[in-house]
Amino acid sequence: MHIDKGVLGDEDGTRCDYAFFVRDKADQGQGRMVLIELKGKAVEKALAQLQETLKLPEVKKLAKSYKRVYGRVAFAASPPRIRSTDQFFDLNEEFIELNGNLKIGEMNFEEKYEELDNTKRS
Repeated sequence: MHIDKGVLGDEDGTRCDYAFFVRDKADQGQGRMVLIELKGKAVEKALAQLQETLKLPEVKKLAKSYKRVYGRVAFAASPPRIRSTDQFFDLNEEFIELNGNLKIGEMNFEEKYEELDNTKRS
């Protein structure tokens, strides 16, 4: 689903770009939700957009019906050194509380469904 200026659109772009919803037998039908933000350079803004998306009442309600919720940020250039900041740690903790995680990668960031829980690549 296209979230920002889409299904849950807003004028100032404070929401993530996309959300994917998957329900499968492996999760007893509870499934997984993946929130995705695509960015050129504005790292802090990307994390803020994911965080604001998690705060939306519609997303909070929806997240309760999924077994796991993940955050993904893809950048046009090499990911900056944001992983050691409080902002990253705080947001990652929010995803961990939703049984998921937060990962950052370059625009060609590819991840197999079965690797979503792998925390080695972030």
